[in-house]
Amino acid sequence: MIISRRWQLWNLNRLAHSLAGLMPAADLQAALAGYEPALMAAFGELMRVKLGLTQARAQDNALLTDLLQLMAREGADYTRTFRALSLTEWQDSHTPLRDDFVDRAAFDDWFSRYRRRLGEEGLDDEVRRRAMLAANPRIVLRNYLAQQAITGEEKGETGELARLHQALCDHYRDDPGQDDFAAPPPEWGRHLAISCSS
Repeated sequence: MIISRRWQLWNLNRLAHSLAGLMPAADLQAALAGYEPALMAAFGELMRVKLGLTQARAQDNALLTDLLQLMAREGADYTRTFRALSLTEWQDSHTPLRDDFVDRAAFDDWFSRYRRRLGEEGLDDEVRRRAMLAANPRIVLRNYLAQQAITGEEKGETGELARLHQALCDHYRDDPGQDDFAAPPPEWGRHLAISCSS
């Protein structure tokens, strides 16, 4: 998400650059300067919901940044990590998510801080869990899933595309029949790039 936020700002800067001949540079800079705080506030609120937090606290940004950095170092899957966090119980120090991290000490440190932060919310685990499950999809369209559907269509097999479409229509729902779409990408699909024209 940090990368996404940076790309949004980069894209807007490129747009401003292309408009430079049509309006004063100072106006463009003022517009960009006014947008960045709004973007940061919206991003913070979105990520707070994904973490199951309802109240803004000073330490929230560090908590999120540390998680994203840990995930980047470990190559942890963004969608699966946030979905697994949705099942966290703040009083339980054990979580299956821990198994996704090699640096257990770093994860344990972060998870301990996260649980303390959840405790500050005073929110019932089930209420928080429902809100988080509604904010953290179980299934997202991954490049390898799209490639499998494209390959099936090229062979005249429409079943995989129909199944994938159905799963993506309700991608927050837990459906054991769609576990393959929520699984980690296979090795061959981890770095697969598909163009927008696919």
